[in-house]
Amino acid sequence: MDSNEEVYIELDGLNVPGKDLYIDLKNILWIGDSKETSLDFLIHMTDESHHRFYNRGGVKTISALIEQTKYISLRSMGQMNDLVIEFKNVETGDFIYIDSIVVNRKRPLFFSFGRVFLFFILFLAAYHLRSGSRLYKSKYDMSVRWQGWVTGITVILLLYISLQLSGYLTQAAKTWHDNPYDSLAHAMVSGQVSLNEEIPVDENLAELDDPYVPDNRSGIPYEWDCAFYEGKYYVYYGVVPEILFYLPHYAVTKKDLGVLPAGRIELALMIIGIFLCFIELGNRMRGKIPYITWLLLFVASAGGAQVILLSRAVTFYDIPVTMGCAMLLWGIYFWMTSLKDDGKEYSIPRVLAGSTCMALTAGCRPQLLLGSLIAIPIFMGYFIETGGSSSVEEKSGGVHIRKVNPKDTARYLTAGLLPYVIILGLLFYYNQIRFGNPFEFGAKYNLTAIDVTRVRADMGKLVPGLFMYLFIPPKMSTVFPFIENTTFSSSYTGDFFSHYSNGGFMICNPLTLFIFLGLQKRRQPKDTLSRGIFFACVIVSAVIIFINLMVGGFMPRYFCDFAPFMYMATMIVVCTCIQKADERTLATLLPVLSLLCVVTIIYHYLTYYIGDGGSYFNRYDREVFLRAALTWQWWE
Repeated sequence: MDSNEEVYIELDGLNVPGKDLYIDLKNILWIGDSKETSLDFLIHMTDESHHRFYNRGGVKTISALIEQTKYISLRSMGQMNDLVIEFKNVETGDFIYIDSIVVNRKRPLFFSFGRVFLFFILFLAAYHLRSGSRLYKSKYDMSVRWQGWVTGITVILLLYISLQLSGYLTQAAKTWHDNPYDSLAHAMVSGQVSLNEEIPVDENLAELDDPYVPDNRSGIPYEWDCAFYEGKYYVYYGVVPEILFYLPHYAVTKKDLGVLPAGRIELALMIIGIFLCFIELGNRMRGKIPYITWLLLFVASAGGAQVILLSRAVTFYDIPVTMGCAMLLWGIYFWMTSLKDDGKEYSIPRVLAGSTCMALTAGCRPQLLLGSLIAIPIFMGYFIETGGSSSVEEKSGGVHIRKVNPKDTARYLTAGLLPYVIILGLLFYYNQIRFGNPFEFGAKYNLTAIDVTRVRADMGKLVPGLFMYLFIPPKMSTVFPFIENTTFSSSYTGDFFSHYSNGGFMICNPLTLFIFLGLQKRRQPKDTLSRGIFFACVIVSAVIIFINLMVGGFMPRYFCDFAPFMYMATMIVVCTCIQKADERTLATLLPVLSLLCVVTIIYHYLTYYIGDGGSYFNRYDREVFLRAALTWQWWE
């Protein structure tokens, strides 16, 4: 029996009502290494309305460990005559142990505590987040003890869920333990920056005139997704995680670190970074924004900043992305809190720490370095101010130029620029010794599905690309997790690299649609700092999307490059709308915000069960996936 042959059990001449089917699956012994105890199958039947076999309900899954999956609803039209159970993805040598198959066995009551708790929480949220709820009366003030406790518990839960679930999936997918960062650590310990001692280059590949054309590499072994330049393999992913984690670990222990420990550290840094930025933004709105609204915005923003995407299965692709986002958020936080209480001087250590974190983004995701533009509105108050001041030297159009101390200015500029000079200088040197160009990071020499060396900016990508990045609706279904992967198609005739999509960023993160309100002058914050940060975030987001679209195509993890900026801009607009709204408007605005936050949180939770071409859980640990599906699919 080959894998493409049909494997089925046929029951003829039943002539009974087709209500339910019970398959008592006990165990499966696979010929391969699989230890799964679940199996996919199709149900075909004939009844009084169908004299030819037809399928009922698509692909079903049964697990030997979950009794509830052994009961399948048939719902025949009249008397059921014949029944075929067709098993999928089984091969010669596989053994399926079934104790019994019973038609119309009485289905017992399965009580799910998880389902009861889930819907209890949803109904409780609907009640307490309604218009006029007392929850909106408590304003944000972290000095209030109960708010501090609730916030702390929320952060701990976010950390626990993200780190625990990321480890669970990454360990299940064994193939993801292979990691180019480990190979680079071996090379760097030996004084090399190429991977040739670890990964030998096939001589046929080395002799190719143009190895970047995929067709030229046909039939030749090569290392997928590595940079190949002048006969050597290089890691083109950001080098900062290598320097901070992999190289020290291997130098001390002589053991590989793998993706999971580094990924968990980075995820924790990223979540804490989001929290710190939200604390600072909340402190600026103390007494004006309801605490429950701030908390929901924080949790929704953590998902919207792609924490779920980065945690659902940590791969080496995610290592530089997560680290870049973490450094970006910490850099913004240090800068925003660098102004001392007197409102005149800045903390040199915080300025230095913020610039160091921001400069490190260039060695993770170079696009994120554009976040340094946020320094302009943050530190603009040192040089200019709006309104009268005794230290005014001259006026121009309502802008007052401060009289600054040259020594202080020199200290601040040194603390702000020195990390960039050192870190970018080292990064440029690293690029120079690898590719002979300080500004070449190596992605152009990537051996992948397209010829990256010939990718050029083309404005024809702009409209379809923006639609895909921001506004394409997710493909929905009634099958858990209710969101399906979709591929992008357009009339663009050029080479547009695109991956699967779960929907456009702004459509799937409806809170970010408030950014369009922020573009209206009357919706903008009054203080120069918040207004400047808002526009800086919007501009940086637009530039990053444009760059990614022109030279990088589309992948869901590219959302990480601009998501933190868009959510920071969103937070500023939402807080401004709350601050300027009257009581009648607030009675509508606050419940709408709560609803959008809950929808965003649920959406990102559901995407946790989706992966490239299908669910990660459904590929690597079916039991977890099936139990989650049974919790949500109450109608089955």
